[in-house]
Amino acid sequence: MATNDNNRVTKDTSARKNPPPPSMLFTGIQEAAQKAAEEVAREAMQRAYLENLAAGYEAQIQATETKLNNQINLLKEEHANQLSQHSSQVSSLKDEHAKEISKHNDWIVALKKQHEKEISELKAGQEKTTASSTAGRAKAENALHQAKLSAMAEGAAKARQESQANVSELLAKINARDGEIAELNKQLEKKVADCAKTTAATDALLLKKSRAIVELQRRVSDHPSSWIQVHFDRKHGKRRTYFRKPDENFREAVEELGKAAGLKYERTVFRRPDNNGYIDGSKSLAQNGITHGAIVHYETGFNFSTST
Repeated sequence: MATNDNNRVTKDTSARKNPPPPSMLFTGIQEAAQKAAEEVAREAMQRAYLENLAAGYEAQIQATETKLNNQINLLKEEHANQLSQHSSQVSSLKDEHAKEISKHNDWIVALKKQHEKEISELKAGQEKTTASSTAGRAKAENALHQAKLSAMAEGAAKARQESQANVSELLAKINARDGEIAELNKQLEKKVADCAKTTAATDALLLKKSRAIVELQRRVSDHPSSWIQVHFDRKHGKRRTYFRKPDENFREAVEELGKAAGLKYERTVFRRPDNNGYIDGSKSLAQNGITHGAIVHYETGFNFSTST
């Protein structure tokens, strides 16, 4: 204690502490600069990963579209070849049928001419011999003439039946070919419909995943300082990086991000460090990329490892 001229007691300032040495201030500044550099590097790595992932989905969409278009073109080409082959066969059957009918008609015309000629000859001979022939001879000649006419009529009827049978057989073949073409058309329509369904389902899945990635990029870009990185290391070396808000529940945040990306989940056991060692607990982590033995890195410095 000290006494002034007015005899008042004042505090002794000689016991005040000295300011911290400059080396401690320099160390704090250096640590802050190092943390800032690490933050910038992490953001750059995250952006590069998201861009590569989006490019991969884009390439997958284009490859799927190309494959489906090639399949549809092959089906169309196959259908066109089958139709062309059928048309050629039908044309050949029609030509064969026309030839048979023409041949039958020519045979009938020739048969009629021969019949008329024989009748004319018989009539002429009958007129010449009527006066001198006896009743018995005329009767015999008439019987012979009737027998010839009957034989000719039977031959014509048989030829007509054979021609009709050939025509019926040709028509049956044409109808069978028409049935085969109708069945091929149904199969082609079914294949095209199946391809369309597969294309729609693939496009929907890829669009869903792409939208999830775009939404994640937007959320990180809008609020880069309000998200904490969570790294899921796979055994073969690949790393999947997700984000969550500091105040969100870890399990709910991971489930939400996984559902948005179309992932499935499984219950896994992990260990976290504390002052007394390790405490076991359970979390619901993404099944795609998180297996027993994988490591989860927090930006805060804690290392979480799933138990084996």
